[in-house]
Amino acid sequence: MEAVLKKFCLDKYRLIYYDTHSALSDKVVNIEIKGTYAGSLGSVKKQVLKAFDIEDDVYVCELNVEALLEAAGAIRKVKPPPKFPSVTRDLAFVVEDALPQVKVEEAIRVQGGSVLREVTLFDTYVGPQTGVGKESLAYALVFQSADKTMTDEEIDRLIARIVQGVQSECHAVLRS
Repeated sequence: MEAVLKKFCLDKYRLIYYDTHSALSDKVVNIEIKGTYAGSLGSVKKQVLKAFDIEDDVYVCELNVEALLEAAGAIRKVKPPPKFPSVTRDLAFVVEDALPQVKVEEAIRVQGGSVLREVTLFDTYVGPQTGVGKESLAYALVFQSADKTMTDEEIDRLIARIVQGVQSECHAVLRS
């Protein structure tokens, strides 16, 4: 879904994971474009797949095409390509499963500051390694300065600040 949204050159979208009680799907991700709900994406529940003798994972997506086209038709400002390279780091946190994923993402963004360009949730996990009532949320973080090439030490300090902020704000534990 992110590839589709990026193809339309949308820079004002968010994918927000939340737990739902849908009869059809689990692990639902809401799609928000410019602050407005534009659809959802989720995996079809195992009991539904079993009823149709389907063994593979199946995903379902609902997208408001009008919202997509409206956002894609807006005038866009073009920026020159960055002069300095970006750095990507991954972090995974174990949090209470009742905590909305967006709270963790907001804490990451606040602590990452202006050089944190992207925060992407790429994995969620619930199982024996996380504990009862807990889930693991894994994020890819992209850092990039407009002024210089960032050093490993600068990135490490930012990562430490992000970890401390998420631990404090969300009562999270860094997953190793």
